[in-house]
Amino acid sequence: IRRRLASNKGLKANQRLVEYFKNTERPPRIVYVSGSLVYGNQAPGSFALETSVISPIAYAKDYIRAERPWIEAQKTIPAWVQLARPGWILGPGSWFKTFFWDHFMETGTVPLYGTGNQQMSLIHNQDLARALVKIPESGEKAYNLFAAEPISQGEFSSLMSNLLGSKIQHIPINEVKRKWGQAAAQALGSSIPMATNNRDFLNQVDFEFPTPDLMLRSTLAVLKGE
Repeated sequence: IRRRLASNKGLKANQRLVEYFKNTERPPRIVYVSGSLVYGNQAPGSFALETSVISPIAYAKDYIRAERPWIEAQKTIPAWVQLARPGWILGPGSWFKTFFWDHFMETGTVPLYGTGNQQMSLIHNQDLARALVKIPESGEKAYNLFAAEPISQGEFSSLMSNLLGSKIQHIPINEVKRKWGQAAAQALGSSIPMATNNRDFLNQVDFEFPTPDLMLRSTLAVLKGE
């Protein structure tokens, strides 16, 4: 309910912003950031591209409402609206802390949700910032942002367990649903490997953390206070 209220509030606010900027003499460049959940699960062997069909799942089912005014604005004033959709953003907060780090601190094990076959495209939060500031310099309408080739959640959990010297605990998706709800279960069970039509743009970003290993090492160091 809170997400639905927030998304409706965002919808109305963004509608007002679009109308306001449309009537200004020099509209600003808008870079709207959402996420890969708007694409929904991809078929095995397929990747989500900027041109892929929008089929929101999990949290994106609500938050897509706030994004739609900018999607519609692109159809009439594309020169000043750009969409950025990062994959799983790795850093000391958000999903990683709640679902991985906190679990490790409570149990001493690294969680593996569902089958572990679901594909993840990762980007470190600092590298995401580096990419976002470059978008206005480019002229494309949408950007998938990720810094490494997709890995499975099984590989991700194994990497984390190796870095922490811990065991892995398998957690069924239905258990996630009971504890955190349907949206969390859909998100953690999702498989949304990303690709891009803007490879030249990503190649221009000076990623500090270009691999899952480096992303995890940096994130864990912050959480451990190192």
